[in-house]
Amino acid sequence: MEKVYAVKTEWSRDFERGSTIRLFSTPEKAMANFKEEVRTAKIDYEDLTCPVVEEEEKYFEIYQDGDWLENNCRIGIYEMEIN
Repeated sequence: MEKVYAVKTEWSRDFERGSTIRLFSTPEKAMANFKEEVRTAKIDYEDLTCPVVEEEEKYFEIYQDGDWLENNCRIGIYEMEIN
């Protein structure tokens, strides 16, 4: 079994939805990508009127207070084992 590290981004913006998963061979590469994704999300969602931000070491979420379903973004790092 080999470990890989996935950075998963799920977003919703102006009634469009999307997601990406990027795989990395080391936790350091995944963390670098995670930090870049978080930086980009903070810029992309800075126009929210009352943003709610939840930020942890390997998880980030931003959404409009009172309206989670409209504009939001979630980013996380996940460790996976593959054959």
